[in-house]
Amino acid sequence: MQKTKLIFALALALSGMAFFVSPAKADGTSQAQCFQTLKDNMTEAGTFSAPLQEMNKLSYLDLEANFSRNYKNLSSFGIDIDQPNFEMRVYSFGKQTGYVHPALSPFPTSTKADSWDAPAKEFIIVEEYVSEPGKEKHFMDCAFISISAADLMRVTRENYLYDGPMISLNKTAKDGAYKSWYSEMSSFDYASKPLAKWRRLFVYPKSAQNEYFDKYAVADAYPGNKVESLEVLKFFSQPMVRLQAIDENGQAKLKFITFDEKDSTKAPIELSLPAALSPIVGEGINKTFPLNEYYQAIENRFPEFAKLLSFRGSLKFETFKKLLAEEQTPEVNTVLNTLLDYRQLAGYMASKRINEKDGVVVTDPEMDRLLLDVADADATFQKLSNKETPTNVSGNMETNKAKLRWIIGLIAFFSIGVFALAIIWKKYNKANN
Repeated sequence: MQKTKLIFALALALSGMAFFVSPAKADGTSQAQCFQTLKDNMTEAGTFSAPLQEMNKLSYLDLEANFSRNYKNLSSFGIDIDQPNFEMRVYSFGKQTGYVHPALSPFPTSTKADSWDAPAKEFIIVEEYVSEPGKEKHFMDCAFISISAADLMRVTRENYLYDGPMISLNKTAKDGAYKSWYSEMSSFDYASKPLAKWRRLFVYPKSAQNEYFDKYAVADAYPGNKVESLEVLKFFSQPMVRLQAIDENGQAKLKFITFDEKDSTKAPIELSLPAALSPIVGEGINKTFPLNEYYQAIENRFPEFAKLLSFRGSLKFETFKKLLAEEQTPEVNTVLNTLLDYRQLAGYMASKRINEKDGVVVTDPEMDRLLLDVADADATFQKLSNKETPTNVSGNMETNKAKLRWIIGLIAFFSIGVFALAIIWKKYNKANN
C-alpha cells in the first residue's frame, strides 16, 4: 500500500486554521494519537477488557503494518453520499466471523462500495478518510467495533437485514482535544431473529479538522445522549440477562434482569437502565429520518461536501427533504417508502439470488421494477415528475371528446346543407327543362 508523509503546516496551525492530513507513517501523528485515545476511552468504558489486552500489545506502527488496503465506500456510519469518496482500512483479531462489509442491500451504498477482501474477526480496528476532489485525503476518525453472537459464522452480509434500537452516547473531552461516540445495537436476519450485537466506539480528533469535512465539528448533532464520561457503560459489566419485548406501540424494548448469585431461590430483579443508556427515539421528521438534524448540521458547516449527501446513496438529501415535506402521488410514495423501509425488497432480492444459484428464475414484475427504481432514485423521481398525472390525462381526454363532438356536428351541418342544395339544384334544372 502506497503511503505518503504527513506534512505539518506550522503557520496554519499557529493561526488556528485547519490543515490536511494523509495516511500516517510514524508515531506522533494524528492517527497514532487517535489510536491511543481510542484505547483510553475503551479503558474508561470498562467493558472492553478482552480486546484491550491485545490492543495494548500493539504500537501504532505494528497496527499500521497490519491494516488492510483502503476500501472505498459511499457510507460512513450514518453519513451516506452518492460517490465512493469515503475510505476505510481495517485490522481485525479474535474469533472468526462470517461478516464481510458492507451488508447486502439494493442500494448504491452496498452495490457501489468495495467489499472487504476477507471476513472479519470479532474485534475490528478502523481508520476512516474522506477524499476531497482534486486534493489530498483527510483523516476523519479511528474506531473499535465488536461483533458478538451465539454463532459468529452466521453473521454474514447475506444474513444481515436490519438494526434494532440503538444506544448512543456523545462525549466531548474536557480539553476539547477530541470527541467520541459510542453506539450499541442488535441486528436481525431475514426472519427477524437476532443475528448479532454490535458495539462501536469512534474517536474524532480535533487535529483532523479541515475546511472540507470532518466529523469533529458536527459530532454533537448526531442523535445521542451527551455524557462527560463513558463510565456509565460499566452498568453492563454486572451479571445480567437482556430480554427484548414489544411494547403497546409495537416498539422493541429491552429489559435487564439480574439474579442473586448467593441465593438462587430469590426472584429475578429487573434493573433500572441509566437514562443515558436509553435507546434514542426521534420525533416528527427525526422519527422518519433519525439523522435529519445531523445532515442539516453538515450542510451548515460544510456546504461543498454537503452537495454529496444522499439517502442510501440513491437520492440526493435535498430531494429527499422536499419529498418528505410535500404530498406525493402513490407511485412516488411506493418508492420513497421502500427507501425508508427496504426489508421486504431486500428479502425479495435475497430470495432471488438464492434461487438463481439453484437455476430457478424468480420474477415479480413489481419488485423487479422497484429494484431498478431504488438503484437511482434521483432518476426515478425525475422520470415520475415529468409524467402527466392521471388528473391531467383525464382532463385532456374530456377536452378532446368535446372537440371531436364539435367537429362531428360541424361535418353533419355541412353535409345536410350540401344535400339540401343538391335537391334544390335538381328541382331548378327540372323546372327549366
